[in-house]
Amino acid sequence: MRNEPEPRVLVPIPYFGCLDYLRRAVDSVLAQTHTNVRVVVVNDCDSPAPWSLLSDLDDPRLWRVEYPDNRGAYFAVSSVLFADDADYLLIQDADDWSEPERVRSLLAALRRTGKGLAVSAQMVHYAEGRHYSDGSARGSHVEDASARLEQPATEDYYMPCNHHGLYRTDYLRRLGGYYGGFKFSYDGLIIALSHALGEITYVPEVLYNRLRRPGSLTTQRETANGSARRNAIDETLADLYRSLLSAVRAQPGSPDGLQSMVLTHMPDHERQELASYAEQIAAFLREPTTAVLRVRTTAQVW
Repeated sequence: MRNEPEPRVLVPIPYFGCLDYLRRAVDSVLAQTHTNVRVVVVNDCDSPAPWSLLSDLDDPRLWRVEYPDNRGAYFAVSSVLFADDADYLLIQDADDWSEPERVRSLLAALRRTGKGLAVSAQMVHYAEGRHYSDGSARGSHVEDASARLEQPATEDYYMPCNHHGLYRTDYLRRLGGYYGGFKFSYDGLIIALSHALGEITYVPEVLYNRLRRPGSLTTQRETANGSARRNAIDETLADLYRSLLSAVRAQPGSPDGLQSMVLTHMPDHERQELASYAEQIAAFLREPTTAVLRVRTTAQVW
């Protein structure tokens, strides 16, 4: 009996402002024991660009893409999702890193359950200089979401687990992708809705390492948890979640119009821009290259 080939796993890595950590993230994905990965690093209009950091990597599984303006990580993930026909997509932040068995373990879990996504426990690390209010240094700790995921979804809007998982791409497309018109906090809606749909498989093994650091969207004063901007977005997403939950309860499984409801807050011009970006990236991914695609109205490669 012939062994089936490993399915390709698409790994978009949106990058902005974390040069000290990007190489570790890329290396950790290229070192996966599941070797059939397609890694697409997206420079989300950061300057200077990070390409010199990756210049020695001549790996045919690695592509480099650059955006002309800052669109946010969710837009980057969605544009790569719609550019490729892989069956699976892995969420990997540019300042985090994966354990070598992460893809293989999550893929095995997804194949076993047939659900839309699989996530694992994660080890949370703190960058140097992060301290508690009493001055003591913060150490690493395991974040285990198994107890929260055992509880049924309610009208309370919360994120029962992290979004750093392996997704079936057909499931993400059913939701309209990974971008819904919000630059941050949108992963919370994806996970809360997935929990309500019963589409999350949980792996208690620690397979992902998350870095909490100054300067990220979750720690900057303007966008941190509890900030006015984030609170406003979270209130909007909470209202959207409750509408979606009502639809799920009324028609379990796959409610009619689910995608259009999820994308309620995504303007038409952004849908067109997302499609244009995806089309350019799709053409670029046809052959391995160490060149950089600069996404434009007319794509440029250099």
